[in-house]
Amino acid sequence: MRNVSYNYIIYNQGHKIGEQFINLKFQNDQRIFFDSKIETLLGIEETRLIINGNNYLPLSAHTKKEYGQDKKIINITYTTPGKILVEENYYKEKCLCLQVRYMISFRSYFY
Repeated sequence: MRNVSYNYIIYNQGHKIGEQFINLKFQNDQRIFFDSKIETLLGIEETRLIINGNNYLPLSAHTKKEYGQDKKIINITYTTPGKILVEENYYKEKCLCLQVRYMISFRSYFY
């Protein structure tokens, strides 16, 4: 297992407004984890992408955004070739106010 980490400072007009942390983790079971966290004055955004290390196709993606009392969580799962399951949860003042779940089907052609 190997890890690679990066840390960036975000500036706007010469003033520090936040930081971004990126971590790549290569697991022994051939999965690659890409984690990103952005912390700014407005809020926090976290993203995780899991990739199959054998063919470099995505397995799942997760994102969480928090701005004050509002939070949005999106989970994307690649179920079978050509199908994606998306789950969205919206929170207002720590209470779940909307939950959406849907399946997307598509065709892709690789040459």
